[in-house]
Amino acid sequence: NTQSNGTGTPYADKASVTNLTTSGTFTLYAQWEANTYTVTYNKNKPATSSNEVQGSTTSSGHTYDVSKALTANGYTLTGWTFKGWNTNANGTGTPYADKASVTNLATSGTFTLYAQWEANTYTVNYHANKPGGAKTDVVGTTASSTHTYDQAKNLTPNGYTLSGWTFLGWTTNSNGTGTSYTDGQLVTNLTTSGTFNLYAKWEANKNTTYIVEHYQMNVDGQGYTITDTDELIGETDTIATAVAKSYTGFTYNPNNENEVGSGNIAGDGSLVLRLYYD
Repeated sequence: NTQSNGTGTPYADKASVTNLTTSGTFTLYAQWEANTYTVTYNKNKPATSSNEVQGSTTSSGHTYDVSKALTANGYTLTGWTFKGWNTNANGTGTPYADKASVTNLATSGTFTLYAQWEANTYTVNYHANKPGGAKTDVVGTTASSTHTYDQAKNLTPNGYTLSGWTFLGWTTNSNGTGTSYTDGQLVTNLTTSGTFNLYAKWEANKNTTYIVEHYQMNVDGQGYTITDTDELIGETDTIATAVAKSYTGFTYNPNNENEVGSGNIAGDGSLVLRLYYD
């Protein structure tokens, strides 16, 4: 062009010209136009992801030597967090933040950025979940466990005990409904992030022992001597009632001040019922 700002007479490269000037020197000025290039955004699903990447991210047009923000990420992946872009799919290239302002990623053509993903972690908490019918407290602890999405890991082995009750595993609801899990089960993707609660499930033992003692009055009328001891079984934390026996020459006395005619079947087998005969 005859003007450096491009407002004069233009000439093509290698144009055939005549009489540009009558004498002396005639100056032409090169005219430049910045190249444009396109940035494309690859969703780059991780190899270990059990889900597909959802959404889309529109390609963006850029001009060389002009700063411009990258398109805002529009991809989502269940259980994973978007961590930005990279020039290499495996994350070893140059990283760029979401919506970063960039300049001169390429001189022309197409430039590809790859989404970078990080699997979420979550915590599993284990609740002792004492049954409403239990008369003693659950003892012990079960440490919370940290899990990574799309990676299998065993639940923490149960560390709780409840006297006279059997641990049956874990459930997602404290009332025993919901999804059940066995002790130490290998699990995957219980939740996408945050905290996941599991509740111990208990069943009262049906074969918990208790003792019934039968006492007969001494012949001198002073005090009592144990005559029979019965070892019985029943369900933990239910009420057991002793049944009087028939002894020749003796009558069951339900009003004896030392009588223990009924009681809760303790899980440790410590319940002792006592009946007296005069």
